[in-house]
Amino acid sequence: MLSSALWVLCCTVAICSSVSASSDVRKQDYGRCPISSETIGQGPDTVIGRSSLQCASECSKTEQCQSVAVCPGDDPGHVLCELRNDFTQAQCSQGDIENHACHLAYKTTTELVCENGGTPNGTKCFCPLPFAGRLCQRYMRDCAEGYENGHQDEHKDAYLIQPITSPAPFLVECEFALGGMTYPLWRQVSGTSWSAVTWEQAKVGFGDDLNVEPDSKNFFVGLEKLHQILSQGLNNNQILSKYGPPWKTSSAYYDNFSVAAEPTKYQLSYDSFYAFADNPSLNGLDVGSGPVVFAAPGNDPNGCAGSRGAPGWYGSSCSGHSMFADPPTWPVPGQGSPELIEVLFVLVRSEPFWEE
Repeated sequence: MLSSALWVLCCTVAICSSVSASSDVRKQDYGRCPISSETIGQGPDTVIGRSSLQCASECSKTEQCQSVAVCPGDDPGHVLCELRNDFTQAQCSQGDIENHACHLAYKTTTELVCENGGTPNGTKCFCPLPFAGRLCQRYMRDCAEGYENGHQDEHKDAYLIQPITSPAPFLVECEFALGGMTYPLWRQVSGTSWSAVTWEQAKVGFGDDLNVEPDSKNFFVGLEKLHQILSQGLNNNQILSKYGPPWKTSSAYYDNFSVAAEPTKYQLSYDSFYAFADNPSLNGLDVGSGPVVFAAPGNDPNGCAGSRGAPGWYGSSCSGHSMFADPPTWPVPGQGSPELIEVLFVLVRSEPFWEE
């Protein structure tokens, strides 16, 4: 549970800009300055995180933490977070943040001024969809953030989100129930053909335009956007499949589901797999040892897209089930690997964001 400390990582060393407001409610923010990597220690207050978001979340758990130093970690996709109980400008280096690998976030105070139609609600603003943040100053990072902000009905629609590393917002299907569900991939197999999708198409996304068809069930946001969504924190993924007749469903659940950046060929990983008896499933992503990477025409590292006849995530022996095949299949206890009529990715973030 996050404390009341609020985080805004400004892009300069100066305190965040303030504007006049009709409300005198004030909030804590965090400014940001560059630091040298040599100032980062390896003491008991240094933890490993997946992003600066997670670093801020860790610092927000204790009132004693006044600043947090963030540096790249030894492993790709991880950062070092050093929690500090003090802050002085002397801790900052000269120059701009863009030319430094590390930065320090430190506490400031500003007035609470709601943006984008938000209304004051205690120490933060209540934001209309699709906005979020303490001031409603930005788009939601994912659909779970809409749920966390109080939108908890079960309606489903297309909304703009903008993950922390995304240069621009993009549309996904959201359902604001059960923690807030983000749908980055949805395929009704009949009438669709995904087996000829190239690497570049898979990278940027394809399928129906959610601006035109907000209720579409035929789209993939793309590998890069999927990576951006998943790199913000811990996410669980449900791969929901439908097959038949008679029509049945199968649900495969993956804890800490992750897709790494493009240099890794969007390597897929997860901590554990499980399923329930009412919608039984086997692990269609179980490919044995070795990395599970994405392969497609134009970038087929193991020749798997060619030998399997479809793009997808495959192991070194080209094993695995691809939801991009025509038709896709999925393993089900007692059913073999039936052909699917529909397949859906359901992402639910399992840890809260820090508020900024």
